[in-house]
Amino acid sequence: MKHYISEGAVPRVHGNTGRTPKHAITYENVQHIVQFLTRYANDVGLPQPAAPRGRDSYPPVYLPGNETYKSVHQTYTTICRLSQFHY
Repeated sequence: MKHYISEGAVPRVHGNTGRTPKHAITYENVQHIVQFLTRYANDVGLPQPAAPRGRDSYPPVYLPGNETYKSVHQTYTTICRLSQFHY
């Protein structure tokens, strides 16, 4: 009621509109991460010979069974520390 009386019949606007979250990463960092994952998949991954039917033209690349999301992230953070790149 208070908003209706002071502003009229307009929708409310959230207070964080237009602000970037403090945990957001830059486009440059996204490119760096994608480049790392692409190289890592090419080096370690096991590509499927062809794309599955009904999917896009890119065949999936599988990681070996001893690799987890956590181990790939640890490898990435180690490489970032060695190259002085901060994500």
